[in-house]
Amino acid sequence: MNKVYAYDVSINNFRIFQSSDEWKKQMTFEGAKNYLTYYLMESLKKEFPPAIEAYQEDSYRTGVGKGFFSLIRIIFPTITFLGTLYKGTDVSKNAINFMKDYMGKVNSRYKHISDLIYNVYRHGLMHTHMPKVFEIDNKFVGWEITYNDDKHLKILKSINAINIPISPNRFFQDLLRALEKYISDFDVPKKNVELLKNFKEGFTIMSEVFNESELFRKGCRTGVQYLKNLRENS
Repeated sequence: MNKVYAYDVSINNFRIFQSSDEWKKQMTFEGAKNYLTYYLMESLKKEFPPAIEAYQEDSYRTGVGKGFFSLIRIIFPTITFLGTLYKGTDVSKNAINFMKDYMGKVNSRYKHISDLIYNVYRHGLMHTHMPKVFEIDNKFVGWEITYNDDKHLKILKSINAINIPISPNRFFQDLLRALEKYISDFDVPKKNVELLKNFKEGFTIMSEVFNESELFRKGCRTGVQYLKNLRENS
């Protein structure tokens, strides 16, 4: 069984555990809440606001809009990770379910179009350098990233096209509120047992320490050998 580099409840920090079972035994409801509050949420709060402030300030100064793709890219990996923690496996549908179930409580539009948002923006910007475009009933479904919070998720229709606008700032704020709701559910007896079980499964998937044979299977033989040579020659 592989080692994991994961959150230790007792020290409120990360360390190596000899197995996922060892890590799971020490994880509690409070431990999950603490990790989500003081690590995941704090990471978002430390990364996104300084970035949007810098991009907006430069946009106002130069008159050229900047940072749209980068700001969205900051947010989506957290949503992907939350989907894995929420449902226990690392697949896109779990991230979409997190958006529907928790972000949908913040803004009901997420309940209806999270699948499209995830495919248009997340897959487009993480795998290529442009949000995706679709065609439904002979109408193109496109995108718009805006600094105007009032336009967030307000579908724009024309004769031949439909646009799904996203405000990075509103998207960020909605995710924070959704994360707070997810954290509060760890105090709900009818929900928290399954939530903690899935949290444990999802976290160990993301925190596994790869051994050499696994790195070789992932095509990292050259890098592994380079590090070995550095050690031997030091």
